[in-house]
Amino acid sequence: MPRSLADYDSDRGHYARAEQPWVCGRACEGTPCYIGPDEQGRCQVHLECVPALRGDRWQCTRPVAAGGKCAQGPLPDGTCPNCPAPCQPKRSLLARRRVFTVFVAAAALGSLFLFAGGESNKEFLSPGRLSVHHHALQQQCTKCHTAEEGHDVLKTVGARNAIDQSFKCVDCHRFGAGSMHGDASFRGRRDNALHPHGVAPQRLAVATDRIKNSDFQADRPAWLAFASWGPGIPKDDEGRLACALCHQEHRGAKHDLKQISERRCQVCHVKPFHAFSQDHPEFTNYPYQRRMRIHFDHSAHYGLHFGNFQRLMPEGRKPESCTTCHAPDPSGAKMLVRGFEQSCASCHAREIQIESGLPGVPFLRLPALDEAALKWTIGPWPRTVSSGSLPDDGGPIDQLSPFMLLLLSTDAEFREAQRALSGVNLTRLQTATPAQQEAVRKFAAAIRRLFRELADGGERSLRRRLESSLGGPLDREMRGAVVSPRSTGALLIDALRAAGGRWFPGSKAEGGKRKAEGGKPANAAISQLSTLNSQLSTLSRRRFGNWRVRDDDFSIRYRPRLHADPFLRFWLDRSAPLFNSKRGISHDDARGVRLAGRPLRERALSRMFRQLADPAVPGSCVKCHTVDRTSNGPLQINWTSYRPEPYTHGFTRFSHHPHLKELGTGSKACSTCHVRDGNVKLFHPQFTRRDWLPNFDPASALTSGFSAIKRQDCAKCHTPKIAGQSCLQCHNYHVGRFPPRE
Repeated sequence: MPRSLADYDSDRGHYARAEQPWVCGRACEGTPCYIGPDEQGRCQVHLECVPALRGDRWQCTRPVAAGGKCAQGPLPDGTCPNCPAPCQPKRSLLARRRVFTVFVAAAALGSLFLFAGGESNKEFLSPGRLSVHHHALQQQCTKCHTAEEGHDVLKTVGARNAIDQSFKCVDCHRFGAGSMHGDASFRGRRDNALHPHGVAPQRLAVATDRIKNSDFQADRPAWLAFASWGPGIPKDDEGRLACALCHQEHRGAKHDLKQISERRCQVCHVKPFHAFSQDHPEFTNYPYQRRMRIHFDHSAHYGLHFGNFQRLMPEGRKPESCTTCHAPDPSGAKMLVRGFEQSCASCHAREIQIESGLPGVPFLRLPALDEAALKWTIGPWPRTVSSGSLPDDGGPIDQLSPFMLLLLSTDAEFREAQRALSGVNLTRLQTATPAQQEAVRKFAAAIRRLFRELADGGERSLRRRLESSLGGPLDREMRGAVVSPRSTGALLIDALRAAGGRWFPGSKAEGGKRKAEGGKPANAAISQLSTLNSQLSTLSRRRFGNWRVRDDDFSIRYRPRLHADPFLRFWLDRSAPLFNSKRGISHDDARGVRLAGRPLRERALSRMFRQLADPAVPGSCVKCHTVDRTSNGPLQINWTSYRPEPYTHGFTRFSHHPHLKELGTGSKACSTCHVRDGNVKLFHPQFTRRDWLPNFDPASALTSGFSAIKRQDCAKCHTPKIAGQSCLQCHNYHVGRFPPRE
């Protein structure tokens, strides 16, 4: 049995505790004192024997552990004669270790202050090198880390929370306003920058409910089921996420901050799945949800039109490949449509240039009046008919061309006359009342006054009338297209002067208010009219640039000769916003019967759009250029093909560059993904109907003639072993518009 190292009997020995900071100075000699030093390191040997007075004698009290009672006992004065000399106590091993530890800690702390206290030594505390994009901030910790006043790194390390840190990111990384899909809630503003996807919580809640109620179902991955037992997604009270949740810095210069595991995406999604190639939700009409800006049906052109060039367009050329009409943008991501000259001119330029049977757009046209009106001395009027010989064309507004109605809308006498003649057929005036007869006189006088004013004042008068009717001055582009000395409007003045000289020869009396004596017909006017009609029968149509003067129906018509005609484009742009507006006509009410309560200006412009949208009108602009309804209601014509909005990120993305690099640029390569739809109609009869209107329903995607791309088409290559299937290959997390810093 092992021997005990210490005697624990209270009167025979004592236990030297390891936590004691001091030990007897004679311990190294093997003869330590019994009591040992006190806590301050002072020797207490004099306390080994403290004689006690018992009766009249002093007795020794030395314990057995210290050697027991001495034989001679205490001196008469009560002092011990055998008290050993005091020693010099020493620190125990534990105490020396403590001192060493404190010294090392103090030295380390001092070194920390020494090396990390200055601006040039901040790298000492850095947990790692920054990525190459943030390398310039390596010594500027406060640019990314929140801190109190000052630039002390030690204060910077103690950031208050991750959300505060994230607002430092937003200070540099732009989350500027920019609409997505026409929805203002898709704006990447700073106040939504830290919300999931940078989308307003209300908009995100709607999308979440829609996905929850969808038919898509997939087995929940096992790892996600285990992860759901954890604390959940670290959001603050407002539902915001910290940037560092996905973007981890201080991992080296080559670390990709944007590379995120798809598992991070799956944690938040309400309907997770295993992988893209396995059970990703099916595509919905991808990528043809977006309305086309140029109405071009690939199936109809390849299946019908390109095979009938000799009969329809002898000079037309079939595209050799997809790149004949399409070209990649500078980034290679989008395939853009080339211009009209490269893509369409071989077939459609001749349609615009040749003098076909289309008569042109009537911008000015004299209304037909019942010949009975001559009895009321309205003055010479070249276009008269026998009462009832024409079908019921409605009131005076319906007989006037929209452009002429717009110019006349500034004439107070004309507005008064048209209100009095509302519902009166100008070709059936035999039963007109005296008030209506007077209104007819004012109506005819206003038209003659318009012709005379434009003929005398030229472009200035035209500009003045237009600015008054449109409600403001014309900008430089408008003046260049309409009323400049070399513009189409100037040639209109020339045509109007020629037509007015033939239609109203020698008539200078304003308003045509000449009356015959005794209320009899104005014989001079009737005689002058018969002479005019005989002259017009021998005159041919005259041309003034794009303008044509037609004497058979007393009209001045416009016919474009080139693509992108600025005159027609100007009036389409001006009239489209007023067509089908909240107070305008509906898509089904194309003839304009609901226009009666609107101002003349709005009625004229709305009818003008309907007139210029007619597929039989030369130019046929809106047969190819689609019309969209803007977010606030008015219509807008798409004059150019689709161009991606710069710096805009949607939820999905696709780049043609890697695909064309792998498959090539020929038509066979393109048809790997883009397959023409064999179920669409090759012939569109609606384009030949006079009551046709463009489709401007924002929920309707105009057909491109291609079948929608399916998920399985992409999954043939996008697998873990071939092209990869990371979420970020096709999706953006941050959506909105992110322009570069100025």
